[in-house]
Formats: sequence, structure tokens, C-alpha cells
Amino acid sequence: MTAAEPVAGVADRAAAPVLGSARGASRVAFAMVLVAASCWGTQGTVYALILRGVAIAPVTLVLVRAISAFAALLAFAVVCRRDLLRVRVRDLPFLACFGFVTITALYVALIYAFALTGVAIGTILLYLAPAIVAVASALALGEPLTRRKVVALALCLAGAALVVEPWRGAGSRASGVGVALGLVSAACYAAYSVLGKAALRRHHPLTLLLYALGFGCVGLVPFQVVAGSAFPSGWALLTIALTTGGLVTLLPMALYTTALRALPSSVAAILATFEPVVAIALAAVVLGQLLTTPQLAGAAAIVGGVVVLAGRRPGSPSPSAHSSTLEDGGQPA
Repeated sequence: MTAAEPVAGVADRAAAPVLGSARGASRVAFAMVLVAASCWGTQGTVYALILRGVAIAPVTLVLVRAISAFAALLAFAVVCRRDLLRVRVRDLPFLACFGFVTITALYVALIYAFALTGVAIGTILLYLAPAIVAVASALALGEPLTRRKVVALALCLAGAALVVEPWRGAGSRASGVGVALGLVSAACYAAYSVLGKAALRRHHPLTLLLYALGFGCVGLVPFQVVAGSAFPSGWALLTIALTTGGLVTLLPMALYTTALRALPSSVAAILATFEPVVAIALAAVVLGQLLTTPQLAGAAAIVGGVVVLAGRRPGSPSPSAHSSTLEDGGQPA
């Protein structure tokens, strides 16, 4: 036995708790992303159940969601992180446009897409967003359209065709207006990544989310006025606020962002594809909305495209946790 061997043994024993702690943190982070994806996957079914049980217009429902999430995040910022409130005056027009697109337009388009196409199809169409991001980044930001992105795009487009079933014409359960709204929601979802990537150079992710929600609420007010729907009162309003603002919005956002401290963003993005699995399962079990075999194949193709897009070559660097929430599969509010 050489003198180095006992030293190596001591070093190994000293490193074991550290390695074990790292593995434990990774397992917890895995679980956090899966829980976050599950929360996001409930939104369509939650919307449907609320609209069935409460006299409330879809626009009023998403306005309650946005206001409750904004109020909770604003309270956190005022009490714990006042620095999150500071932005330059010249940044306000961009933040307003960001909120109108990624909150107002997304929330309105998505809830009506769910209503017209079903929760499962609406969620699958929403998952075309990563492919839209790849194309938009290539056209607007000059990012290379790599072979991986082309393969992912082909999978997503083929999957979308299978989900929509255009060959069935009027026999398809997905209406043309519903599909169009689903594609609009995917484009707004994609805008969160494309526009947010530039904004994150100047703003903390929570600052961006806070102002997006605030301006998004303002943008929803005209829709609420046109709808003319009354707000529910009492326990119904509180339940809607806690469910949509907490369970569907802030809780998964907090879990996902925290998990990115221990996981590469590409891994988190792949794990987040658990969301449509949860959405499809809940829509089938709770709402009785079953997909056909081609539609299930299309859903698998789209999820596969997202996984391909999220993958990285061995040794390539991962984005930092500060930026990856918006760039690699992280969700908007």
C-alpha cells in the first residue's frame, strides 16, 4: 500500500456525503419539475370544471386568474424583494406589449381554444410553441436552424396535422376557429421565449413576470367589459383565485424556477413534457374527451419534437438558471 492510497480513501469518504447530497438534490429537482408540469397540465380541466359549476364567463375566469397571481406576486415583492419593482420608465412600453401578448392574448386565446377543440387538443396545439420559437429565432434573431431543429420542426408539424385531422373535414371534432385560436395561443406562448430572452438581459425573471401579469390584467379589462359578466362572490371567487392563480400559475412557476438551480434547463424542459400527458389523461378521465389513435400519435410526435429540440450535444453548455426559464421550455404564467 502506498502512502497515497490512505489519502485517496479519506478523500473518497469525505466526498461521498457531498455526492450523495447532489444526487438527492437532483432527485428533488426532478420531482419538482414533474409536479410543476402536472400543475400546468391541470389548467384545461380546471377551466372546464369551473365553467361547468360556476356562472362565470371565460374572460372573467382568466381575469380572476391574472389578478390573483399578480396580487400575490406583488405582495411578495413589496414585503420581501422591493428591488423586483424597479424598472426604467423607458422599459414600460416594452413590458406593456409583453404583457398584452403573453398574458392577455394567450389567456383569452387558450381558454376559447379549450372550449372549441377540447382540453387535450388545445394543450397539444399549445405545445407547438417550441417549434415556433425555433423558426422565429432563426428568422428574427439570426440563430442557426440546425439539423436538430429541422427534425423537431418536422415532427411537430406532422404531429399537428395528425391532431387536427384535416382529412375529416366537418367530421373533425376540432373546429377551424378553435384550431386557429390554439395556434394563436402557441404563438403567444412562443413570444414569451423570444421576447423574454432579450428582456432577461435587463430584468429579473420575477420582475418580468410581475409586470407581464400587471399589464396583462389591464389588457383583459376591455374583454371583461365587452363580456359583461359579473364576478362570482364569496367562496366561489376565493376558490377560483386560489386554484387558477396559485395551483395553475404561481406554484408551478416557483417549483420549476427552483428546480433549475439543480438541473440543466434542457433536462427540465424534457421533464416538462409531462404536462400534455397529464392534460390528455385528465381530459379523458374527468371530462370524457378521448383522442383518436391518429391524434394520440400526433401528440407523441409533438412531444417527441420538443424532446429533440430540448436535447443538447454532449459537452455543450447549458443556459444559466437565470435565463433558462423562458428559453428552454419554461412556462409563462
